[in-house]
Amino acid sequence: PVDIKIGPVKMGAETYIVAFMRDITKRKQVEVELVKAKQDAEESEARFKKSLEFSPTPMAVADHTGKLIFLNKKFVETYGYTLQDIQNIDQWSLQAYPDINYRNLVLQEWGQDVENALKNNTATPIRAYQVTCKSGEVKTVEITAYFEKELIIGHFQDISERKQAEEALRLEQEFVNNALNNQPDTFFLFDFTSGKALRWNQAFREISGYSDEEIAALPAPASYYSAEDLARENNVIQRIMQGETASIVMNLIRKDGKKIATEYQAAPIKDEKGEYRFIIAVGRDITERTRAENELRTTHETLQTQFNEINTLKETLQEQVIRDPLTKLFNRRYLDETLGRELIRAKRENIPISFLMMDIDHFKKINDTYGHKVGDKFLEALSNLLANTARGSDIACRFGGEEFLLTLFGANLKTAVERAEQLRQRCTELQIQYQGSNLSATISIGISTFPFHSQNAEDLIILADKALYQSKQRGRNRVTVWSEDINS
Repeated sequence: PVDIKIGPVKMGAETYIVAFMRDITKRKQVEVELVKAKQDAEESEARFKKSLEFSPTPMAVADHTGKLIFLNKKFVETYGYTLQDIQNIDQWSLQAYPDINYRNLVLQEWGQDVENALKNNTATPIRAYQVTCKSGEVKTVEITAYFEKELIIGHFQDISERKQAEEALRLEQEFVNNALNNQPDTFFLFDFTSGKALRWNQAFREISGYSDEEIAALPAPASYYSAEDLARENNVIQRIMQGETASIVMNLIRKDGKKIATEYQAAPIKDEKGEYRFIIAVGRDITERTRAENELRTTHETLQTQFNEINTLKETLQEQVIRDPLTKLFNRRYLDETLGRELIRAKRENIPISFLMMDIDHFKKINDTYGHKVGDKFLEALSNLLANTARGSDIACRFGGEEFLLTLFGANLKTAVERAEQLRQRCTELQIQYQGSNLSATISIGISTFPFHSQNAEDLIILADKALYQSKQRGRNRVTVWSEDINS
């Protein structure tokens, strides 16, 4: 490419054209480069504006005079202002910070931040301010700016929701801390895997006697409970680590070595992998309760012992009331209390009852000859014989003096006679030691049977006694069944 300039030149009568040509290749190259540079700049600016326009962060651009030349879409949506509303930074300050004192504080910090940023070629620090929107709503905004040639590019990130969430979290944390620290029960959270204490409250600090620093450093739970307690409750602890909630009673060992009986309600907490790793325990000092329970248990045991002694004494007294002290057989009082009831049952069930009245032959002579002690031995020997041969339903009774009554429930007359003969025969075999000699005695027996002889208990005893008297009259050492002949 050349640049040609032509013009006329008269030489005499003739006119000539003079041409001046200059090579402009380099100039053309420069022009092309300038055009390309302009296009690149325009494209770069377009990309820059596009990136600003579609940025998720509210952004504003001002020139070096403070005139606002661009507000992106997010800025307008978030704060409501357009370029018509805020044409420069001063107008933005008036609208965004209507309180003059607060505005002066913001502008003072802004001026200092801009000065430092330009000096150090950095962005201004991120600061959070309360920004008033066009609608009047106040939002918490984090603002920072950086400088690109003669432009000021500001980021205005709305953090209101984050601040609200942080405030809610702070209030919740404060509430939890106050709730935990002001409750009388101890609270303890630890990592079961590492044994590291994570949280605890004032009550735990006081009951354990350790400082916060010591609790954080000591391995849990080994530092607070004996190996014996942990071994005893190991099965419960393992169930907790498998997802159960359980109650545990262990002695907490204070820093000074004192043991405090403590009852815990413990529950597991999962980690980020969904595995049970942490244990949260809420406990209370049950030392007084344990002491009271021990005292109550001791009192109960004492009362139980006394109750047993009273029952034993009662049974002994009852036995003394209804039993003969020498022979240990039932006495007439027991017979009177029992016989009427048993006779009613015999009538209802239609079963017989036989009465064997007996005494020791020549008993007065034995007492007179050998003394009452020997007589008592004969009485005891006969009593033992009756007790050993009586069935469970029989009643063996010392009726009075040397007289004994054996009541046989369910025994008819034939059975009664057989039992009486057995007793008579076995009695002849009894021997009492006296001064190197063996003494023996015989018995006489009289029998009456219900309902054959009578249906009245008192009459049946009288009839048996009459039959006994008849045995005596007939020579003793014999068995006699009552009959009308005896009565006559």
